[in-house]
Amino acid sequence: MGNDAKTFALITSTKHFTDNPCGLVIRQRHYYAETDIKHSHDFHELVFVRSGTGLHETEKGQYRISRGHVYLIRPGDVHWYSHIKNLEIVNFLYQPERLYISLEKLRNNAVYRAFFENSQQYPEHLRFNNCLHFEGVVLDKLDALSRDIEVEWHLKQSGWDILMTTFFFQFIQVLLRNAGLSNSEAYDEMLKIDCILQYIRNNCQKKLRPCDVARFSGMSIRSLQRFFNVTVGMSPEHYIMQTRLNCAAEMLHSSHKRISDISVECGFSDSNYFSKIFSKKFAMSPREYRNNVYVATDIEKANNSENEA
Repeated sequence: MGNDAKTFALITSTKHFTDNPCGLVIRQRHYYAETDIKHSHDFHELVFVRSGTGLHETEKGQYRISRGHVYLIRPGDVHWYSHIKNLEIVNFLYQPERLYISLEKLRNNAVYRAFFENSQQYPEHLRFNNCLHFEGVVLDKLDALSRDIEVEWHLKQSGWDILMTTFFFQFIQVLLRNAGLSNSEAYDEMLKIDCILQYIRNNCQKKLRPCDVARFSGMSIRSLQRFFNVTVGMSPEHYIMQTRLNCAAEMLHSSHKRISDISVECGFSDSNYFSKIFSKKFAMSPREYRNNVYVATDIEKANNSENEA
């Protein structure tokens, strides 16, 4: 991977988000030089390529971009552009915690998790590590929405911040709804995986067995074993157990239920066995885990109170 960028720049949120009410900024850039400065930033950047070509380079790899490509750059990701030719991009810079509409509303969407969160529940070839590409009517919609956001940003008339956020979420929804057009085979496989894993998460508090998952997915036990080993990297039994333990950890964090009751609700008939395997996964007993969580929460509350004071 060749890198012609000689210098490095860290771009901080203070440069773009000071006095910004909605946590969203749009920047349109037209590159005239053939190389870009190597840089990173402490905010999210969703990039839409409006025209031209270039090579988007990161520390993990590189890929060619052209009109219709959309990709996400996360905080701390070092990246730059090279071999640029009439490249025009639109940057949506945003801070998720400050957006008027919470991105949490999209977390049930499998494509959102794969593209925006790079979810580890999918194998690497399904995580949309690089970017998506759109053409035709979908590309026209994305281009039109990006221009609507630009207009609101530059004019800043009454309610501009609300309209900007609304158009931005429409942009994301069009992207999510049409992601299958970019790679239909990977998209179908990802939805299949997500459907099966969601079934396990929704039923992990029952005494769920691999044969129940196989019946739900229409697979034989052998096919299910092979499917999990290839796509998730572990056996269905292991995934079910990990899901139960994560569910128990969440209940220890969010409720005051007795540990024995949590054990039963998460599918463990023997509380001693539950304590043993919980300790193996989290390196502490359920009781220690709960106490540590409460101590950490109390410290965080105290720090927040001091900051407010």
